[in-house]
Amino acid sequence: HPSEIVLVHGGGGQWLDWMGTPDGRPGWATYLAQEGYRVYVVDRPGHGRSPFHPLTHTAFPPSAGPLENISGRFTPPNPTANSKPLPFQHFHNQWVGEGTVGSKDLDQFVASQGGAYVRIAGPPVAPGAPNPAQNQMTALAHQAWRERGALLLDKIGPAIIMTHSAGGPFGWLVAEIRPNLVKGIIAVEGGGQSFTGANMW
Repeated sequence: HPSEIVLVHGGGGQWLDWMGTPDGRPGWATYLAQEGYRVYVVDRPGHGRSPFHPLTHTAFPPSAGPLENISGRFTPPNPTANSKPLPFQHFHNQWVGEGTVGSKDLDQFVASQGGAYVRIAGPPVAPGAPNPAQNQMTALAHQAWRERGALLLDKIGPAIIMTHSAGGPFGWLVAEIRPNLVKGIIAVEGGGQSFTGANMW
């Protein structure tokens, strides 16, 4: 194919998310390579092989109880989940295992999670209220994604960018700076899309 495909993971994830499924089936990277695409999988800054470092990203935050937060969010509703079931959770029928706190399937999933755990300075902000510190951190993250994405496409050439969830803005941000090299954007369950911000596209 004339264009490469760049796979960008979601929040808390890493490049390995594209390589396979928890029950051993091939992932998107494998399927796309089998179709003849040159596939690149990346780690966004602070994730996977681009790890969080407290000297650069400030101190590690206190634990957010990841087992309880993930159980029930991505897994089917269950008695160990930290929150009441959300309206769409009954559709979570592809999870392999119970997804309960203490189950091997949930332990394996949470162990694979990482993230750009950047502590936001300043006093607590009410849900939905403007948060200038959060906005500044988001702007810095987006600047890094834009610049690093541009460097990648300068090196590999024209590409289709496929993003997942919290990685959603990556494709749009790179298109701003390298519009001639971004041949398409596929946003799977895309979070933070350009339509609510100041993205020129």
